[in-house]
Amino acid sequence: MSSVIRGLLGLLLVFAAEAAAESVRIEQVTVYPDRAEVVRLVEMEVASGEHRLRLADLPAAMDADTLRISVREGDGFALGGAELRRVRGAERVQPRARELEDAIRDLEWQGRGLDNRIEARNLQLRLIESVAAGSDESSSSGNRLAALESIGNHAEDVLAGRLALASEREALNRELERLRRELSDLGQAQRDSREALVDYRAEAAGTVALELRYVVSQAGWEALYEWRLDTDAGQLHIIQQAVLRQNSGEDWEDAELRVALGQPAAGGRLPVLSPWYIDIAPPPRPAPAMESEALDRAVVAEARQMAAPQLEGSEMAAAWRIPGRVSLPGDNSTRRFVLSEYRLAAEVGARTVPRRQARAWLFASAEYDGEAWLPPGRVSLFQDGSLVGQRRSSGLAPGATLEASFGVAERVEVSHRMVRDTRGSDGVIRRQNRLEREFEIEIVNRYSRVLEVTVLDQLPIPRDERIQVELSSDSRAPSVRDFDDQAGVVAWQDSYQPGQKRQIRFGYRALFPRDVDNLSGW
Repeated sequence: MSSVIRGLLGLLLVFAAEAAAESVRIEQVTVYPDRAEVVRLVEMEVASGEHRLRLADLPAAMDADTLRISVREGDGFALGGAELRRVRGAERVQPRARELEDAIRDLEWQGRGLDNRIEARNLQLRLIESVAAGSDESSSSGNRLAALESIGNHAEDVLAGRLALASEREALNRELERLRRELSDLGQAQRDSREALVDYRAEAAGTVALELRYVVSQAGWEALYEWRLDTDAGQLHIIQQAVLRQNSGEDWEDAELRVALGQPAAGGRLPVLSPWYIDIAPPPRPAPAMESEALDRAVVAEARQMAAPQLEGSEMAAAWRIPGRVSLPGDNSTRRFVLSEYRLAAEVGARTVPRRQARAWLFASAEYDGEAWLPPGRVSLFQDGSLVGQRRSSGLAPGATLEASFGVAERVEVSHRMVRDTRGSDGVIRRQNRLEREFEIEIVNRYSRVLEVTVLDQLPIPRDERIQVELSSDSRAPSVRDFDDQAGVVAWQDSYQPGQKRQIRFGYRALFPRDVDNLSGW
């Protein structure tokens, strides 16, 4: 037996011993914010002895280092080494591209059919021409006229049929050109995949069930919220949703779906801090000045980045299981699921900044009493059923206080006017310049309920120690200074009865030396 024949027989034996999957399904998917873990179940028939099995159609976006294969069912079956390789595919990635290819292929076949029918009409015309050319001139004139009329009628029918077919072919060509342009716009990306070749040993032939667990990129979820404020009930309804998308290269069909808070991309190791040295800076180079300043800024930025604390790996391992079984195609389309809902007791009030705008905004604050961390996400704000705005939440921990604005408080009247703006001097021995301003703020509650109103304003903050700023003698003392840790911001907090009106007198003066002509920013 020649070496070539022996080699071919050996190759045939390898392929004959290679088992392929008979039943494959996605059993479970856990979606993280930036990737997903997939559990795939595979059932196959295996032969006894030592052989190799092939697990095909694994997604190309799979992280090869995360692939784990275990035996779920199969007595006397043991797995050996595995080889993972990429398979270049001829199928396009995008579903729309695959649809276009199928449509173009169908139209091309229709075009070939039309071309055949047009050629048949051409053959008929040539036959008619040959009959007309061979007509017997010795025939009587009556017979000749009848024959010519019959030939002419047949020719007209054939020409009309050919014209209709040509028009149909032209319309088909236009549609083909349109579909080919659309396909070209979608690009030429093909759907690659991976396959695993796994050695095994089986004591007996039979059916085995394997579990494949791996992580894929190009998948994830983001949080989306609705904060619905009921002002009459004093209640804040929080609806937490997850928007999922995946383009991993496989469709998740009828799978158990979990949405998790963890960040696998962060890894599980704490970063290592390298030694951070400081020293006396060398004298600056005389030129160029702009380059020196840029270098200094770069050094400061690098030092800050090195000193910033970082924690990789999260202790927040909460996950939500979506009821039932879910299908999510791998075309990057989105699906939205409600994860949780909370109804919180809310304190409803109003806030206003009269010096900026003569109107007030409804504000609500509530303590979040849920058990799970609410990750950052987009928020739609509703006041009594009406959409009033959108914002982004930076996240909310259990026990934290949530505060948000829920649109304009239409029934709170606000006015703001300046009543004094003077310049003078103080002192006898050590005279100083004085700038003074005073304002009158008026608030009216037109709601039929008691309303807590917070009026916000600000005092100027001196940058030079020679400048002194103080409240004027006629000012009402604010309830809070440096409101919400904002330097210089003052607040007056009062409960307003229905129809109640209040005036707030607010003024301040700035004192500075006589040798200073004026103040910047005043």
